[in-house]
Amino acid sequence: MRFVVPCSSRVGLSVAAAHGAADAARSPTQLLLYSVALLPLPGALCTAAFAACSVLHFSDDVGGVGSVALHAATLALASRSCGLATRLMLVYINRVHVPVLVMRLLARGAWTALACVACASAAFIACGVPRVEDGGTFEFGHRQQMIVVCHVILSRAFPLY
Repeated sequence: MRFVVPCSSRVGLSVAAAHGAADAARSPTQLLLYSVALLPLPGALCTAAFAACSVLHFSDDVGGVGSVALHAATLALASRSCGLATRLMLVYINRVHVPVLVMRLLARGAWTALACVACASAAFIACGVPRVEDGGTFEFGHRQQMIVVCHVILSRAFPLY
């Protein structure tokens, strides 16, 4: 399933997308996993893997129950307003997930990973990445979903913190 979602905060979207750049500090062998995102996988598989990995990934921040509750609230909100659901996720990612990641990387002294996140955030903001259409929407397609899946698998298999 491809999501076309309204986005009221291009900067928030850029920072959320850029946090995965911490993976650039990994070994090249580990980064080979990202080649999976290039495979022509069925859309339903991509979305199912993305949903499962999203719940799993955020459980590192707020526990399993907290992550399930966050995702359930987002789904319930999306049935009424996709824009509000998107805002909820961006607020969570930018106010909880990214700060927790930064604190963990600081505590570990993972300076390269922190520099990658900072540089990617600045570049994404300056260049308008990911692209928000003129109507204020962002397409979160299968390739983007699989990039998240790869990020979560790497985070679990080879923690940076």
